[in-house]
Amino acid sequence: MCAMLAILLAVAIAPGPSTPPLATTSLVMAKSGDAVVSISIDDAQFPAATALDIAVDGAIKTTVLVFGKVGHPAYTTLLHSLAAGRHEITALRSPFWTWPASAAAPTLTASLAADSLVVSHAPALWVRADTIGTSTDLPLVLYAEDLRVNGSGVLRYSYIFSNEDGGTATPALLARWGRTTDIEMAYEEEWKDGRVTGSRYQAPDHHVLQYAGPREADHPSLLDATLNNVFLDRGRSGVRVTMTPVLVDLQSATRESVMDTTPWVYRRMANELVEEGKAAVYGDVREYLYVDAKLTLTDSAIAAVARGTDGVWRASDRGIKDLAVDRNGWVRIAIPNSRNATDVGFVCSPKVGTGRCRVEMSRALSLDDAYKPVPHQGSGTFDLAAGEMRSIAIK
Repeated sequence: MCAMLAILLAVAIAPGPSTPPLATTSLVMAKSGDAVVSISIDDAQFPAATALDIAVDGAIKTTVLVFGKVGHPAYTTLLHSLAAGRHEITALRSPFWTWPASAAAPTLTASLAADSLVVSHAPALWVRADTIGTSTDLPLVLYAEDLRVNGSGVLRYSYIFSNEDGGTATPALLARWGRTTDIEMAYEEEWKDGRVTGSRYQAPDHHVLQYAGPREADHPSLLDATLNNVFLDRGRSGVRVTMTPVLVDLQSATRESVMDTTPWVYRRMANELVEEGKAAVYGDVREYLYVDAKLTLTDSAIAAVARGTDGVWRASDRGIKDLAVDRNGWVRIAIPNSRNATDVGFVCSPKVGTGRCRVEMSRALSLDDAYKPVPHQGSGTFDLAAGEMRSIAIK
């Protein structure tokens, strides 16, 4: 994706709590460490986005973003590095978003976080300044990949944002990435023999640089600094989120498969497209067919195609060469107007001379009316010469 210039707009840090709390709870920490706060609330009563500030002993520690009408289960957030002893925890309306006066109060619980390196090294994120108080480009999920074996390897964290205001255009996001969310590697650590030997973060222009920013215990701090949601390791905005990481295994799966376990992310993705007027142009995301595959491309690019019940073949690249996928590894591709397709296939196009495409398709899926992923039967491996198209039937 094209990197954007870092946003330097500063927003004042939110003041301490001055309004009555919406909910309270207490927690006794037997030792210093992280705590998990869980917030249960009916999101049907909210606008596209709002937020709660979580205060500990009267001081705001983190913000929880709440999304309206997406069917989100209980929200969780981490409280980093609490001291041993008793703490009073309160949930308050954020001063930056609208909280409906008629909204029911949330239910708040707190507990000691799991004794896990994945949790204790999770980053904090200062939200991009121009998105504060809005519903655009907000972080939805933090996930972690623990690639260490016997204490050596990489521990990596990535964020899923609801969209990106700069960078890849909507048709290219769908054709080349199979989504309109923005998934970005944020921070990773190199481990050797049970200890950290280096840490890196994704900076503007997608450079991966050594992390030199502050830490709260073992938690690094990042600032979402560009219109395509990459980071700085210093600076802050008015809102900090400390999300609970979801541990995933993506060695034989696409990054987009993380979204499949959280269908509310698809609903928020779709809602943002509607809010920005893009759904009227590019269609309902429930009308696409999504294909996951591992690509091995040689001087070539690939497009996915699907045949509908009307017998018409439709292509992910919409006949535009630049929308074909030209990278190797696990990818997701979205094919428009193909939710009920009977066949799916791939077209191999040369980039230089006579290329070849190897496609190991693991699955196809669509979204039901409630945005829940529904798998289709059908998978296979395609070895294609440049200019060749092959397909299989799916159900």
